[in-house]
Amino acid sequence: MCSSDLDMLASDADIADLSVDLLLTDPPYNISDSGAKPVWIDPESGKYKNTIHNQKFSENFDENWDSVTHEEFLAQMDSWAKLWFKRLRKGGSFAVFISDQYVSYLWRAMESAGFEPKRIITWKKPAAVPFNRQVNLVSGCEYILWGIKPGQPRTFNADAGRGTIVERYTAADKIASIVRKYAKETDNEADLEQVFALAMKEAQQMLEDRKRTGDVIHCVVPNTITYSGGAGKKIHPTQKPVELLEYLIELLSNEGDLVLDTFAGSGSTGVAAEKRNRRFVLIERDTKMFKSMSEQFDNHGLFE
Repeated sequence: MCSSDLDMLASDADIADLSVDLLLTDPPYNISDSGAKPVWIDPESGKYKNTIHNQKFSENFDENWDSVTHEEFLAQMDSWAKLWFKRLRKGGSFAVFISDQYVSYLWRAMESAGFEPKRIITWKKPAAVPFNRQVNLVSGCEYILWGIKPGQPRTFNADAGRGTIVERYTAADKIASIVRKYAKETDNEADLEQVFALAMKEAQQMLEDRKRTGDVIHCVVPNTITYSGGAGKKIHPTQKPVELLEYLIELLSNEGDLVLDTFAGSGSTGVAAEKRNRRFVLIERDTKMFKSMSEQFDNHGLFE
């Protein structure tokens, strides 16, 4: 089910209490006004600096949704958390994308509402565009606050079948750390063949040594996700890759579960949920974005 022309708070009555198994959402970061300007002149040299990145979110929407005062944004987070708490079942999980400057505020808001925040997941983006690299650290990661609603056992699918997205991601994380261990010790590009030979031998042994029961691997899931791919053709400036959302859905819910996204944007959460055989509810208040989002689906009774 997907709803347009609705603020998530106004849609409160449309979602039954304790009906949601996983909240997976990407609310506004409230950072667009503090971003760099599209044109920046160095005050000392007078030169135009064309390596400054800016995303003017408000140009793509009916309203300027990513720019309120700090106090207003904190009040919004409190309201979101209270609604989310009513709708999530006991033992249900949440995974909420958030900017670095607001992680601690969201943690506090979720805790105050009754949730148990557990970890901050760091999504590492090795292929991040090197805007502003001469004067600043490249922004190569984003953050996701993960936790549960207490009262019942949680869903955490760390025991995963071979070839599942959870198994592949956790294996890739360990393999990457092995390669890095050898690569960082060489300063000669000619040594790369030896680096990969050593890494391959160790990685193969690591994969063989993993604990398992039959075809089920007992994965060790870190609070980091490395995903280099882009989001494909973007219809939303902060659109998240479907594969990344699939990983979170497979880890934190089961087939047939209900996934809620109260800031649906491009609809990527719905696409990911459908691919992983989960039900989903998407809420998007912006009519322009809802129209674009609808094109992600076949529109066979999914939208109202």
